[in-house]
Amino acid sequence: MTQYSLKNPFAEKDPSSHMNGNIPETPSRYHEMLERGKELLELPKKGGGESRVQIQHGKGRMTVWERIKVLTDKEPHITFQNWGAQLDGAG
Repeated sequence: MTQYSLKNPFAEKDPSSHMNGNIPETPSRYHEMLERGKELLELPKKGGGESRVQIQHGKGRMTVWERIKVLTDKEPHITFQNWGAQLDGAG
């Protein structure tokens, strides 16, 4: 007679490691890509880097983002995607 069991053969050996919201110290590929996405969305707001900002200020000008903040009551929601090397089909 065949014995059946409810035990999962693929279960982790120590199920308490993920219980109660404990996340493994090594981030998953998914979380790495989420962080990378956030970085890419923030990249345009850096305005070409600190050296470019200093050049603009040296000429007595504000950066684009500084002008937007001065001209609006609150920072607008702007989404940047598919630009530069991340452009679909680029490279």
